[in-house]
Amino acid sequence: EKQGILNLYALLKARYTSREAKKQLALLFSMISSPMLQPKAEIEGLLGELDNATLTQIDLVQPAALPSFLEDSGTKKVKFRSSSRRGGGYSILTPPPKVFIEPPKPLGDDYKPAKGVAIMKPTTRILRINVTDGGEGYTSAPSVTVFQNSGGILKRQCDACAIIDREGRVESIIVLDPGLGYGGNNKKGEVLVPTVMISKPKQSNRKEDKKGGGKLAAAKIRQAKAVAELEYEVVGVDITSGGSGYVLTQPPDVYLTPSDNDPDWFVPKVNMNIKRGPFNQGVEGGSGSKGGEYLKAQVTTMQGGYDKILTDTSAISSTTMMVASVTNTALNSISDEILQRVIDDPIGLLPPNIRPDFRRGEEESYYRISCLPPLQTNVPLPSPRYRAIDPLFGGIGKAPVTKGAMSLSVSEYSRLALSGAVCTVIVRTLLNPLELIKTKIQLGNDKELTEFTLQKALPSSKQPVSQKTPKKDTEVSKKSVDNSLSASTIQVQKRTTETEDAIGTLAMIKSLIELRGPLSLFQSADITFLASLVFGSFGFGATELFRRFFTSSFFDDTSGGNSNFGSELILLAAAALATVITSAAATPFETIRVRSMGIIESKGWKTVLGEFLAEKRMSRGAKTDNSDELNEFLSSKESFRLRDIKRDDLGPLLAGFSPIVSRELPFAITKFLVFDLVATAVIALINSQQDVIEPVQVGVGAAGLAVSAGSGALAGIAGALVSHPADLILTLTSVSKGQETSQNGNKKSGGTIRDETKSEVIDSTSPDWRQVLKEILQKEGGALNLFAGFPARATFFFLVIGLQFFLYDYVKSLFRVGSEDLQLVLDVFYAIRQGLV
Repeated sequence: EKQGILNLYALLKARYTSREAKKQLALLFSMISSPMLQPKAEIEGLLGELDNATLTQIDLVQPAALPSFLEDSGTKKVKFRSSSRRGGGYSILTPPPKVFIEPPKPLGDDYKPAKGVAIMKPTTRILRINVTDGGEGYTSAPSVTVFQNSGGILKRQCDACAIIDREGRVESIIVLDPGLGYGGNNKKGEVLVPTVMISKPKQSNRKEDKKGGGKLAAAKIRQAKAVAELEYEVVGVDITSGGSGYVLTQPPDVYLTPSDNDPDWFVPKVNMNIKRGPFNQGVEGGSGSKGGEYLKAQVTTMQGGYDKILTDTSAISSTTMMVASVTNTALNSISDEILQRVIDDPIGLLPPNIRPDFRRGEEESYYRISCLPPLQTNVPLPSPRYRAIDPLFGGIGKAPVTKGAMSLSVSEYSRLALSGAVCTVIVRTLLNPLELIKTKIQLGNDKELTEFTLQKALPSSKQPVSQKTPKKDTEVSKKSVDNSLSASTIQVQKRTTETEDAIGTLAMIKSLIELRGPLSLFQSADITFLASLVFGSFGFGATELFRRFFTSSFFDDTSGGNSNFGSELILLAAAALATVITSAAATPFETIRVRSMGIIESKGWKTVLGEFLAEKRMSRGAKTDNSDELNEFLSSKESFRLRDIKRDDLGPLLAGFSPIVSRELPFAITKFLVFDLVATAVIALINSQQDVIEPVQVGVGAAGLAVSAGSGALAGIAGALVSHPADLILTLTSVSKGQETSQNGNKKSGGTIRDETKSEVIDSTSPDWRQVLKEILQKEGGALNLFAGFPARATFFFLVIGLQFFLYDYVKSLFRVGSEDLQLVLDVFYAIRQGLV
């Protein structure tokens, strides 16, 4: 939001360049009530260009009085102990303090920062004493005396103490009391430096030192020497350049760098709160610590850049909460008549005597127009789209006017397709057990699993007498589907109808885990992964592509396809076309997936593909050697290789397109339609609440993702209901038919090949979907038989589609193609920027 405000500011500032226009722009952006969103620096820049003021006088800010016990005992006005933190502590031998003046906010070569230098004056105190010659022969600390060279009156004598080392030399001198009254000027006006006298070493009376006539003793005695430095303090700031572009109501801050080190006689103020200026990065401490309390100065007089009128700014404080305005209160006001005229005229301007006031708070500083009534937030709002009522402009919207982007780049479409592939692969692979159980219930070919589940679900008195308890034997678990469709299909459906009430999806899952282990739930997971990859990438990516294409083709830019009927119609058309293309691309994968789930024993997808192609080659009237080739493949342990696929094999792989598209088309259309209707209704209900600050969007934020998941779950149930009959027929026509157990060797009769090792009969004749549908409807129950296994499939797609839409919106945001990333904000100043108006 802040960036949008800055973009608007840059656009308007480039458009309107007069002084009056700059004032109106400053007033306009001062109406932004949020301190976080208000462009304060930019408003100050506008006011700086409007005033273009220069600095004419800077005064030092006098610090507060110190406690009485820290004041000089002779003169209460002298607070020497903390002078290095209060403008003193400087030396003439070191560089003078730097004066920092805040630069003006306006940009450009026409606006210059002000410059100034510190005015220094000696305090007549001794800052420090430097030893130039440590002397020799000292056995005890010598006395140190500082003499005044001028004829002035010495108010207080300096008190200093010498420190000697083990060699008998003066190492350093500590100033305990800087004294007062030192210095003065000679006839040339030069400052006189006081003289430091260090007492001589005492003569030794020891006999060994007097040998040689006292010459040895004299050679080891030498008087130490030292020089004193006077303390200087800042007494003012000399403005060398007044600068330009400053705001009369906001004088710039002025700081001076403190002395580098505190003197020996420094005593900090009790509970001193050390403030840090722009040049002060030291730490609080006593003598020798670098840093200190910075010296604050204040701009007291400024001159307007156009009217050349001097303005007293000494009453404006930058450290207290107050209104910075140099204009008279009567002038900076607005009458009710003028206010009503501005309200009635949307393009009306405020009077020229009005200007924003700057308010400095403890946490946030901001501009406001004090003469205007405040923003109304506790009044009834005319629409849930508003968040407040502005006294001038009326209702303030909760969000800017936006619409989805109609044209995307190849990279964005690729990321949308990748998002669909990721979410579909994750969800369908994880929920593969439900799809597997649904297939087994529809086929009823896994007799071992069915009877085992019946034994656990039904009482012993109701168990079928003719059925034996299944054994956990590999020979039993390798049975497949009977190819005699006319008899076996009716038998399977009858058995399913009789036992459907006795066993459910959860019971089948538990039985499968107990019978064959947990990994058996992920039978055909490999081909499910590949099929989901195609369905997800093509399904979501193509739908996004066609929806935007149709919208831009049949709706103009002003409507954007926002009509409810039009948007739903476009969505259905896009979903239908995308489904047809997706089904064509995914038919080979889905055919092998359904076939793989139809077998009892888990096999790799390449093995299932090889067996499928071998059967289809036989059905095309292949020669005997091809039959031997098939038998050899079935009995070998080598995996089928993709390069073994021939051109004639593409027909059988794509033959399932009609049943697959008949299943996917109603499912996809229903899924997208229900999802869009439910999500739109829920979002509208949420956003209609009065306490909603920001409108909720589908797939954006926690609430938006929750709406996606819930709407997707309901859409999954609706899609499963509509497409379930087609799914049942596809399952019955896609699996390998014909189950027969044999103790003989391999035989082939007609179009049938017998495999001794697998005890399977592979019939190359593919069942026709019309025959399957006829036999299902002729059964007892009629059309209700088309919904065999629907509870498992409904549960599956309730979870699949709910999680799919949730993950799809989440992954899209990770790939930066989410709803917010592909959203266009209304640019009301497009015509101005393009020079059309």
